[in-house]
Amino acid sequence: MADNIFEEGKVYEDDIGTEIILDTEIDLTLASSVSIKARKGLDGIEATWAGTKYLNNYVKHEIVVGEISAGRFYLQTYAEFAGGKHWRGETFILPVYEKFK
Repeated sequence: MADNIFEEGKVYEDDIGTEIILDTEIDLTLASSVSIKARKGLDGIEATWAGTKYLNNYVKHEIVVGEISAGRFYLQTYAEFAGGKHWRGETFILPVYEKFK
């Protein structure tokens, strides 16, 4: 199972600057781009969060203004490679809490 790293403690609605680091379990050295696909709830709209390669097999993203609100977010790493190849990682569920919970 992939290791997923978050800053210590819970993630709260309207957090800014929290780093999300997801393990892809593959070598991203040759990836032309990486990102995190995010969806709030099972029926939510999918968004693409900018990502950067971190170490050899992680994708890192820093939460920006307006990106998260309270609820469950379903996250998947996404990587593109030469020749039109692309790959998605395992789904990870990120609970985002209301303030003061």
